[in-house]
Amino acid sequence: MVLAGLIAPTAHAATDAPEITPVIQDVLSPPRWYEGDDGRVHVSYELLLTNAAPVETTVQALEVLDQRGRRLARLTGARLRAAMGWPTAPRATRRLEPFAVGIAFPDLTFRDAGSLPRRIRHRLTVRLAPGLPVPSVVRNVAGEAGVTRRKPVAIAPPLAGSGWIAIVGAHRRAVQPFDGALHNGQRFAVDFAARLDASGRALVATRR
Repeated sequence: MVLAGLIAPTAHAATDAPEITPVIQDVLSPPRWYEGDDGRVHVSYELLLTNAAPVETTVQALEVLDQRGRRLARLTGARLRAAMGWPTAPRATRRLEPFAVGIAFPDLTFRDAGSLPRRIRHRLTVRLAPGLPVPSVVRNVAGEAGVTRRKPVAIAPPLAGSGWIAIVGAHRRAVQPFDGALHNGQRFAVDFAARLDASGRALVATRR
């Protein structure tokens, strides 16, 4: 049966009925952890969201679950909007145009490395614009991925001397297409772009 552009597959059994999932979830690369300046352990990764529906879809909630189904985080409203968006997008938005691709950048926090989950998955709640003979709100669980257990590599400061500062912090959203796939090769990159003088200044204006 064709549903205005969406095809509903035939169920093989009453207990195994297929569910319509207008937004497809895909974790781009294994989530990795690191110790933050706040004394907590963070897990960073990218979640690709593909709107396969012929109508606009709004992401209402994104929940992260562990391997037992326990909720680790829930993003809604302003927090969700701030976590979504392409690097060069003019503004963050929870809306996905028909057949468009969006991306979310979750940041999970834990007490220590021993509290890390082995695997994560996502419960996504979306609202569809009118025009399809399907529920206006759809919720499904997908986007499963294993969390990297390997301890992060610690490197020494790349510059000699003191006073260096990072004008731009970690390139959290530097997602780029290479070799037929999306990669965030600069996920933890930092630009040390200025050196402060004894007065804490990076630049000093002078007159000629």
